[in-house]
Amino acid sequence: MNKELNTEFELHKTGFVAYMSIANIGNKPTSIDKIFLGYEKNKAKSFWKKPEMEWLAQWHPAENFLITNKSGHTIGVNNLRVKFNEFGSDSDSELNVGKSSVGVAYFEQVTAWGNLNPKTTENDAINVIIKIRDIYKKEYKFKTKLKKLPIEKAREFNPHFGNVEKLLD
Repeated sequence: MNKELNTEFELHKTGFVAYMSIANIGNKPTSIDKIFLGYEKNKAKSFWKKPEMEWLAQWHPAENFLITNKSGHTIGVNNLRVKFNEFGSDSDSELNVGKSSVGVAYFEQVTAWGNLNPKTTENDAINVIIKIRDIYKKEYKFKTKLKKLPIEKAREFNPHFGNVEKLLD
């Protein structure tokens, strides 16, 4: 119940995780400063206006994501932009020329209502834009599609999926 408006709203939360490889193909060492994910808000298109985008900054989940392969072995996936992690990776925050960093970026929206959720395609995918900013403030963007999963399935990979906001309270 919203006290100010004296109205009840159906609340929802949106979270994303993207597994990616980021390579430095430039001519000097750099580091990842920030990673953002943008999605088109779930509202009717207007002929005159561009679709409204919602941008989420990367969060660091309470635990790394775990993937169980077909033979039953669990594999831990590192979080991008974390220098030291529980899997003992010697990953460095600096990306030297020709080097790459592989891992997941996690994005979580605070509790919301209304059209602050992503628009889905016919096959239940979500079109997103990943924006990576390096330490020199240069931005790189690319478009991709992410598969929509129910929260129960997402929590099989990380039990804290969608709960980072609660962990911070």
